[in-house]
Amino acid sequence: MQKVVLTLFFTLFFNLSFAAKSLQAESKFLSKDEDSLSFVKKQLINNAFKLVIDKKLKEMNLDARTFWQNYNSKFEEHFKTIRDALRLKYQKDPEKDLEREQIEEYEKKLRVKRLKSKASFGRLSRVIQSYSIEKFSKSIAIPNSHFIRLSASVNEEKLAEIYYKFIGASALRAFNKVFIDAKINLKNITWVELGVNIESDFVNVLNDNWRKKIIDRSGDLFSAGAEIVDNVKRDEIKEHINTKSKVSSDLSSPDILNELSDSLYVKTHVNIKNIDFNPQTSEYLLQFTGGLLIYDLKDGSIAKHLDFAPREISFTKVDDHSFSSSIASTMFEMTLPVMDNFRKVVEENVTLKQQFIIAIENTKNLEEVYAIQKHLKEQGVVYFFKPDIKEVQQSRVILTVSFSGVKEKALKVLDVIARFKPSENREISRKNDLPFSFVIKDVKSSSDDKN
Repeated sequence: MQKVVLTLFFTLFFNLSFAAKSLQAESKFLSKDEDSLSFVKKQLINNAFKLVIDKKLKEMNLDARTFWQNYNSKFEEHFKTIRDALRLKYQKDPEKDLEREQIEEYEKKLRVKRLKSKASFGRLSRVIQSYSIEKFSKSIAIPNSHFIRLSASVNEEKLAEIYYKFIGASALRAFNKVFIDAKINLKNITWVELGVNIESDFVNVLNDNWRKKIIDRSGDLFSAGAEIVDNVKRDEIKEHINTKSKVSSDLSSPDILNELSDSLYVKTHVNIKNIDFNPQTSEYLLQFTGGLLIYDLKDGSIAKHLDFAPREISFTKVDDHSFSSSIASTMFEMTLPVMDNFRKVVEENVTLKQQFIIAIENTKNLEEVYAIQKHLKEQGVVYFFKPDIKEVQQSRVILTVSFSGVKEKALKVLDVIARFKPSENREISRKNDLPFSFVIKDVKSSSDDKN
């Protein structure tokens, strides 16, 4: 009981939202006479934000140069469509040259569109937690020259996400496959009445359409692609989900890796009920219900659940093929809220699933644990470290650290814990050189040596 109370106490009162250090930046902008003051100010602020972000990237030991090269390159790709559309508006006939006045107007609008687009591209401003303008002025010596100086604090986790997006690496863990499985239950109607001779053929066609949609929407998310399950694979996945243990209590036990451990399982179930049938018009009133589940097979958990909104639809059976095709299309459309945004669904719901456990012995108080958690989170920001207290056993604390990315690289962050001082006269070291076990010891201060 005492252990549970202590664990709850740690969890409820610990907060990892530490105040971020402010960074200062100065930016300049040369305006045109037609620019409004609000436009000028927005350009100055966004330019200053980028300078602050550049400082923070370097402070986090990230590759700022490659980040900005990739950012600028992707912006040019993005802006090309905007530029071409604007050019077409002024020059409908490519064989005909623009008039001088048209060129001037086109270049003015192109400049504004480019500056506005560049200011919002990548939504970099969302990493800014807070900022204050220290100086905003206009040059007397140089007409239309504007200046701003501001201080801003940066959310390191959000910046790490954007960094991975433009650097070409994934903030998600690697996935092997996505398995696709559909189950259809019929009530008051048979497969033959639905225009289907062989149930498995109908289900496989439906599964294959979902497979294509997922592959199209998920890009390179799954290294081994998507697979439609058969009876053997379904039983294997079911057994895997039933027996998959949660986080092991054994600190030294390795992860058990197989085809399923880094895969997802998309299970769709649809109920088709015949509400009414008019034999004179061959019209069926069918009700569709059901849902969709996405299992993360790493731990057997449900990552996403969608209940389909019940539908009652009338179908006129002209021939078997068109009738069964219309029913399949209805079922396919029911899943589109997930299937159409599959990559986004995975990114938002299947994150921080990798984890390891560390033990810290000889802790004296809450503050020491807080300091260690803060240090871990700061040092592991590029791997999205999320350290949580799993258990408290008197002076021994067990931390579960969730993360994303390559595990081998993430574990190297643990090297920064050794020699870290959670307080002035206390220091962490590895216990017996074990990779996940640490102990806090008293260290002599300089005043002790003098005495």
